[in-house]
Amino acid sequence: MTQAEKIYALETACFSDPWSITAVENQLRSENSVWLITEENNVPCGYALGSIVCGEAELYRIAVSPDFRRKGLGETILSDFIEKCRQLDGEKIFLEVRSRNIPAISLYKKAGFEEISVRKGYYGDDDAVIFAKILN
Repeated sequence: MTQAEKIYALETACFSDPWSITAVENQLRSENSVWLITEENNVPCGYALGSIVCGEAELYRIAVSPDFRRKGLGETILSDFIEKCRQLDGEKIFLEVRSRNIPAISLYKKAGFEEISVRKGYYGDDDAVIFAKILN
């Protein structure tokens, strides 16, 4: 199984609107891509996927398999993503999340992200909350 296939499997297990395998493959091939995947006994259990351009990173997707949730893995993956962005000379990280996704919002706040904006009705039935974290 390729890395793209592993991420795609997690996408379909975790999201009602998963990225296509082609979208995942294209993102992994992008020269600006920042990503990581976590496995346990060769089983993909979580990942983060984003990009970085001119010191500004964006976290597009982060997910933990339902079988591996509530074990702190999301915090670890987010922390590793942040560190990877730092190593690539990232100065800031941005992300957006559905306003009703309370667990994700808690995760981001715990990691030091701050709410900077809201896009009303961005998801049709829900707002998008924009978060940013300055890396030092």
